Amino acid sequence: MVHSSDSLTFQRILTGIIGGIIIGFTFVFLEISFAALIFSGDLSAYLAPGIGFLLFGTFVLCIVIAVLSSHPGMISLSQDVPAAIFSVVGISIAAALPNSLDSAFHTLTAVIIITAITSGVVFIIMGRFKLGRLVRYIPFPVMGGFLAGTGWLLASGAMGVMLDESLTFAIVPTLFHLDILMLWLPGTIFAFVVLISLRLIDHSLLVPGLIVGGFVVFYVVLAVTGTSIEEARSLGLLLGSMPGGGLWKPPSISFFTDVQWHVVLTQIGSMAAVILVSVISLLFNTTGLELIFKKDIDLNRELTVAGVANVAAGLGGGVAGYHALSLSALGNRLGPPTRILGITASLMCIVVILFGASLLSYFPLPILGGLLMFLGLSFLTEWLYDAWFKLTKTDYLLVILILVAIARFGFIKGVLAGMVVAVILFVHNYSKVEVTKHTLDGDSCRSPVDRSRLQQHCLDEHAWMLFVLQLQGFIFFGTADSLLSQVTERVSDTSQESPRFVILDFRHVSGFDASAINSIMKMKQLAEKSGFVLVFANLTDWMQDQLALGGVVSETDKNIRVFSEFDYALEWCEDEIIGICLEVDSSDDTDIGLLLSRISINQEQADMLLDYFERVTYRSNDEVISQGSVADELYFIESGSLTVTLETEGNRSVRLRTVKAGNVVGEMGMYLGLVGDAYRSASVTTNEESVLYRLTRESIIRMEQDNPDLAAMFHRFIITLLSTRLIQTNRMVETLMK
Repeated sequence: MVHSSDSLTFQRILTGIIGGIIIGFTFVFLEISFAALIFSGDLSAYLAPGIGFLLFGTFVLCIVIAVLSSHPGMISLSQDVPAAIFSVVGISIAAALPNSLDSAFHTLTAVIIITAITSGVVFIIMGRFKLGRLVRYIPFPVMGGFLAGTGWLLASGAMGVMLDESLTFAIVPTLFHLDILMLWLPGTIFAFVVLISLRLIDHSLLVPGLIVGGFVVFYVVLAVTGTSIEEARSLGLLLGSMPGGGLWKPPSISFFTDVQWHVVLTQIGSMAAVILVSVISLLFNTTGLELIFKKDIDLNRELTVAGVANVAAGLGGGVAGYHALSLSALGNRLGPPTRILGITASLMCIVVILFGASLLSYFPLPILGGLLMFLGLSFLTEWLYDAWFKLTKTDYLLVILILVAIARFGFIKGVLAGMVVAVILFVHNYSKVEVTKHTLDGDSCRSPVDRSRLQQHCLDEHAWMLFVLQLQGFIFFGTADSLLSQVTERVSDTSQESPRFVILDFRHVSGFDASAINSIMKMKQLAEKSGFVLVFANLTDWMQDQLALGGVVSETDKNIRVFSEFDYALEWCEDEIIGICLEVDSSDDTDIGLLLSRISINQEQADMLLDYFERVTYRSNDEVISQGSVADELYFIESGSLTVTLETEGNRSVRLRTVKAGNVVGEMGMYLGLVGDAYRSASVTTNEESVLYRLTRESIIRMEQDNPDLAAMFHRFIITLLSTRLIQTNRMVETLMK
């Protein structure tokens, strides 16, 4: 449901208050469950202040983000994944300080506070410098394995909450004793009921209804079995008695004097894990909420706001938190988005902190443990069952590996193991990607230079002299050797002559490592041995500096050439090939008489045709054709050369092609002008002193009237010229499409 209006009405205020009460009721239960998870086992005596810290943190997170978020109706709270990690931290700290549980509690609380404040600072920095999208670089299967591991910790932690001791292999045989079975089986059944119901039924009030239903069923069973409240409490079915007064007290200075800071330092890895997963989850959840709200959300603003909220929550002992995907979506379905929703939900935490201590002792542990079990099972179901149908088998096995490693060795080692395997798989898979985007020769690749017929024939006959590799991606140790192998195989191929010029085009290369430089160095040595020239094109300044440092590029090396663009590299190679194969001045076919002979006319007809041309001499850098001018003439080039350039926005000139003696320029625009107004799409300037023969539109019309046969032969010549260019272009496109 999407609501465009942000104005407050009575109905909207009432809907926001009711929705906030429902959401607040839900996450009060969640926060009590998280507290029971974190402060369990040896630290269960500190559950009451632990509940106070989590409820206060959620109050601050929810109200700050509700007021400052870029979207009204955003719900935030202390989350399940940090709680799962802190449950492991609590066990570790209690084991490190077995003789001073007060000190262990203070130390654990210090870890929680430092993590929340640090998370807030990281959020603020990322939001300030717009770094939100950096988390996209974390491999998806690693994130999946991390969440599956979180599910395992939540599920096993839920068992610990219900059993009042950590779940270990040693106690597994006792789980099926009747008195023990009654502690964990009801909560597990409740967890599966919630999980299955949510997979089958999509209703906004389902979870709150199931919680209320669980309460009713629990107390009905107590009544039917004749079990009193005190008996239920002694059996471990209810939370322990809570102290009088409020649940939350701000940490005092004396509180921190009892913190064992050397133990805090041992938990840096877990703290870093909480910060990392909080950043990732916040951004993933916010992205998901964009789809639910059908509205763009300012990710960087949400990071900044969440950062401020976490710093404030941390100062009061709160656990790190961020935007809640499911509860925010629930609020959106309950009514129009309004900030009253989050404000009301946050106030529910304050009500419980101030007045709910006595009521908490009546909370059934099977319901609290069942909620934790449900959260854990939902993660495990998503990443062990649903992922089987969505991920590749390799990615799925990586999720399983990380899950097993987390369960066996802990969060940090499990995630690190997953990252290492992910990197290895990435290197393996990326090394299969062809480093060469296109492999070309002189027949399938030509520079944008229009040459004389004799020069074109020369390039056709000696296409084998040129070998072009257009490279792509990042060249590293996994792909560098394949590049060297391609050049070596081509040079060693006895079925054809060895190339004289090898061009490496780096236009689509993002970078390379030292292994690539080593392979290119071997390629240079091969060039010296085999007698070919190694030509580099489109090197960035960084690439050229690295090759120079590696001894590959040198100004005095005759076997190395470097060009800023591929077209110029190709043009230089073609000039060299023409010089080698002709061994004489190749301009002898550019005399205007020889040029006109290509039209298949006799000398008398050629003389007649010349009467329609005007001989023009241009100096170097003279403009022959201006972009945007009327297209009413073409030019035959007797000597010299011209460059066709396109003027783009920002007065940037792009070279389209170079036209040398023996060719025609301006013919396309002029012929379009014969059937209507046409304007030049590019400019033409001379590169050197040039002699041109100009043929105007009026002269062609006059030729068609005076000598139709001569005009027809001229038109056939132009058609043949354009067809030849098209064939060359099609040949190159066909090669690039392979």
